[in-house]
Amino acid sequence: MKKLKLSPEYALSLEWSKKAYDKRIIDGFLKYIDLSSGLKLLQECTNICRWYDEVLINEIFFTRKFINSEFSREHKKRLIINLGAGNSLMSLQLLNDYYSSIDKIIEIDSECMDEKEELYDRYYNKESEKIKCVTANITCTSILSFLSSMLQDFYINTQCVILMNNMSHHLGETELKNILSCFRSKDKNNILVFDYTLPPTYPDSEDYIPNQIFRTVQNKIKTTKVISYSEATIFNLFSSMGCELIEDVSIESIESHRSGSNKYFFEGTNNWVRCSAWKL
Repeated sequence: MKKLKLSPEYALSLEWSKKAYDKRIIDGFLKYIDLSSGLKLLQECTNICRWYDEVLINEIFFTRKFINSEFSREHKKRLIINLGAGNSLMSLQLLNDYYSSIDKIIEIDSECMDEKEELYDRYYNKESEKIKCVTANITCTSILSFLSSMLQDFYINTQCVILMNNMSHHLGETELKNILSCFRSKDKNNILVFDYTLPPTYPDSEDYIPNQIFRTVQNKIKTTKVISYSEATIFNLFSSMGCELIEDVSIESIESHRSGSNKYFFEGTNNWVRCSAWKL
């Protein structure tokens, strides 16, 4: 099997996030991945902010810490659905950490899922038994309807943990509401873990680093406009859908918890991202 060649955006994301996973896992995975398509984009983004990888590292740290807390609190089998999974190593990391507590992991994205599943089947025999990769656009009502029916028919008594890392900036309010509707449960047993990009303090600020990064990526891959959300907007949107907040924290708080101090993120200056967990 040839190395899996990623799109520039996915290669960039993997470069930025690789320090967030156990070294053994990332080193093993990178043997089968070609990241060359993202090198130019990585350099352009590094010219804007040499430490932007810290954003993804902290986002993933929050997800791993939250899942560890949930899995430690109550020992039971769970279904995990990773929306916009892309090249994420989260499945391998979680199965390494909690194999016996995971019933299944479903990865969903619009590209490279077939190749990724082949990679799992070929090189990760044990893990592949619990991973299913699905090629689909997560904003499509058809895939959301399928997932909703699947949960009702086969996982009615199983807690579903939905992961949505580095994805919400592609989703409008209607699309977010559709996702929440898909995974809502009568007893709020399901959980969504995600992050969202905050709007700049000054809307027209040209030096707001996330906007510079997003514009650079957009120019290369022709993506749609990046969407940001205030903390209040997220709270009101989720609450209107009957969701219950578990935790919502700033990236500077996450960095402080992860590293013991703040080196990159400080309140009032570069508070770009918040990470959140909700009962659905």
